[in-house]
Amino acid sequence: MATVAKSDMLTRVKTLSQTPESGIVILSDTEVNSAIDDALRDYNLVKPAEATEDIVGAGLSYFLLSDVLDEWDNDVSRLWLVEYPAATIADDETPIYQDADNDYEIYNAESGQYLRFFVSAPSTSETVRITYTHSRAFDSGNLIMPDIDVKALEHQAASIVCESLATYFGRGTDVGGIGASQTDWQTKGDAFRRMSEAFHKKFTEHFTNKVNEVDAGIMIVDRDQTWPRPLDGDYLFRPRRSR
Repeated sequence: MATVAKSDMLTRVKTLSQTPESGIVILSDTEVNSAIDDALRDYNLVKPAEATEDIVGAGLSYFLLSDVLDEWDNDVSRLWLVEYPAATIADDETPIYQDADNDYEIYNAESGQYLRFFVSAPSTSETVRITYTHSRAFDSGNLIMPDIDVKALEHQAASIVCESLATYFGRGTDVGGIGASQTDWQTKGDAFRRMSEAFHKKFTEHFTNKVNEVDAGIMIVDRDQTWPRPLDGDYLFRPRRSR
């Protein structure tokens, strides 16, 4: 695993996207950092982190996941394994895994998402061991992630930055006092648009053998390519299968 400083990633993303150009700051560091945050959300959809936690029963069949799991995220997290009763490793016990179709479900209620056992109600002397996925996030300016994926995340951030730059230049008005002609603006916009598409392709191909195919259970986000992308709008990602 690598510990990545956001400040270092900011510098690399600006270099990849050729920002600023000719000493003229078109996008602020705040905007580039926002692109990094957006890229991290994309990455979390493709390859979230994984955690395993033990929870003690309470004689009930329902467990509010946001209460019992430290990193549970209703939008991103998925249950991978539910072990009950949890094996005692020191006693060399064999793990007993619950079946997602026959033994439990994710129950959605106004109060949140619950793990609901169909039959079992773990007692206070029993433990349920849950393995699940969750989002990665910067903590005190640092992000812990697989070293092999760092460049892919930077490519996705550069794609978002270049997409914003393409929109800026595509407006056909003087940007940042550059004083270029409308033809020059359009040429620059087209160049940044191609760069955006190329960086996004690098991101998807990092996780798949072919773009938009699933490899080894990894889900790839399919990014909306409508141009120009609104500077103040939400970025749209469409999972090809439910989380």
